Amino acid sequence: MIRRTTKTWAEEMRRRRFSRAGGMSLLELTVALVIVGLLVAVVPPSLNGISAKWRLRASAQDVEAAVRRAINTAASTGSPAEIVYDLDDGSFRIRSKGETVDVRTLPSNVRFERVRFGDMELVRAAAALRAFPDGSVDAHQVHLRGPEGVFLSIAFDRLTAEAQFEEGTDASE
Repeated sequence: MIRRTTKTWAEEMRRRRFSRAGGMSLLELTVALVIVGLLVAVVPPSLNGISAKWRLRASAQDVEAAVRRAINTAASTGSPAEIVYDLDDGSFRIRSKGETVDVRTLPSNVRFERVRFGDMELVRAAAALRAFPDGSVDAHQVHLRGPEGVFLSIAFDRLTAEAQFEEGTDASE
């Protein structure tokens, strides 16, 4: 008796696929390396402008987070907390009951341009603004300046402490 084995279509394709020699030729490998080399040479310079904007936006989000943390600190202690923007050294910190709770520093290519609150506008020194246990803050605007004339302005609402962001590329607002 002759026994006949029948192979399925999938088994036959699997056998053929593994029996083929695979790999890249030297020419294909060289072309791929040339393309990768060109991408490495062209892409990083074009990303410099984008990364500057990302750093500026990340700095603005850090400032907003500091205001939120000051509100949370005020709520947990039951007394107002302060957000202190030091325009000269590019740092901002949270103080509660005379003690510093948190200190942050802007990246080297981002700086405070000015801080506005009420009728005052500071371009040097430090500005201390309050966050209250009820979730409100002293209304103020923080202007950050990045490289290549890019700026970002953050305005904080007095009652809700909601941040409004405005981004631009020139000194005029």
